[in-house]
Formats: sequence, structure tokens, C-alpha cells
Amino acid sequence: MAQSCPVCGQANDSESAYCLNPVCGSLLPGPAVPADPGSGSAPVGTGGSAAGGDRQPRTATARTPPRGLLAAAAIGLVLILAVTGIWLGKTPRAEKHSADPGVGLDLDVPGPTAPVDVATPTVLPTVVATTPRPPRPSATTTPARTPKPGRTTPAPARTPSGPYVTTTGSTVCYADGWEVQATARLHNVPAGSRQYGEVWRPNEDGGSVGSVMVGNSTEFSGSTAGLLPRSLPSTSWWVTVELSDGREIDSAKKTARNPCGS
Repeated sequence: MAQSCPVCGQANDSESAYCLNPVCGSLLPGPAVPADPGSGSAPVGTGGSAAGGDRQPRTATARTPPRGLLAAAAIGLVLILAVTGIWLGKTPRAEKHSADPGVGLDLDVPGPTAPVDVATPTVLPTVVATTPRPPRPSATTTPARTPKPGRTTPAPARTPSGPYVTTTGSTVCYADGWEVQATARLHNVPAGSRQYGEVWRPNEDGGSVGSVMVGNSTEFSGSTAGLLPRSLPSTSWWVTVELSDGREIDSAKKTARNPCGS
């Protein structure tokens, strides 16, 4: 027969020991349980005894929890354990243990050993001196060369078309002075014509003095008039040739130096 929960009034199965209401779950009084024949005690129930009709106290009996409640409790326990395992797997401690498997283990670590006496090598390392490379010269722009002026070949002297005189000379030193000995050559004159020449030099009063030369019609030789003083360092001289027609032709002036020294 159905039995009602004394707390919430839920109608429960006669064999249920607890209220089937998930909110309640109270212990039900349950039906009377027959007494054990070997114990000699009277059965426990809600009614009186058969002999005297007196009400006997009820003894507690073990009741089995409902199957639905046990299944719900098992599922809840499994969920709790699963959530706890996931949370532990994400903690820094779990990461640390996974990265360092030696944490938490009792390892036999050997103690410090005595330092090894290493002898210092007596041979010093050889140092090889290297000569640094000179810096490469930077690229520079070569200035353009200024063209040198070309050599000009002097034009050959124009040969005079008329008569002209060329001369050479030398100096001679004496005990009381020195002189110039000159030779002259006349050019562009007819052969056989009569000419004569003189060699000239400046004198002491600012004029000039000449000496007659000897020779033929085109070549002459002679010395300057008189000896020049040894104190005179140099003198100029020239030759004058008088042609047969009366014209006079002078050579270029030249300078002779005193050969006697001081």
C-alpha cells in the first residue's frame, strides 16, 4: 500500500524508505516489519500486540535509498571529479611539474667535488703581427692637362739680297794691355772688285777709333787700334767695309771681355 511522507505529504511506494520528492527526500515511517522468529521479540508495527493490545515501541530498520537518488548522486560525483581534474591541469603548479619532471622527486644529488688543480701553461701564445692594409685611394678626377704651346721653329734668317759682312774675333792679353783680333767676310759682291775694311772700337773720350784691316776683296783681318788698358773689363767692336762704289757696310756689334783678369 502507498505511504505518505510525514513532511511534504508525497505519496510514495510502500517499499520506499525515503520520500521520492526530489526536494524533500525525508525518511518514511514504512510498514511494520515482522519479528525475527529466533529472537523472541514481538513484531514492530503501527498496531498493538495480539495478546494484550498494548502499543509496542518501533525499532529502527535499515532502509535502502531509492535507485534514482543514488544514480543522481553518482552522476554529480563524476562531474565534480571531472571539473576538479580540468582545473588542476590548468594551474601553474601543474604546468611547472609538467615542464620540470624532477620537481617533487627525491633525487640523489652528489655533493660538491673538490676543484681540480689545472696547471697554468708555461708556453705563451704566439702573437702574429699583421700589417693593416693601406686604405684604397679614393677615386679622384684627373684634371685636364693644359696643352703646352707647340714649339715654333724659328724661321730661317733671310739672306740679304745685297752685300753684308760677317765677323769673328778673339782677345789677346799682353803685359801692358789687351786687344781684339778680328776677321771679316764680305758677301754678295762681284768678284775682283776693290774693297777694304777697318775694325773699330770705342775710345776713352766717347768717340771711336779704327784700324785698317788687310786682305783681298772679300776677306779681311786685323786688330783693334792700340792696346786696351788691363783695368778695362770689356769693349765692343765691329767691322766697316767700304765698297768700290763708295758705300760703307757695318757688321753687327760684338762684345769682347778682358782676357787678363784682375
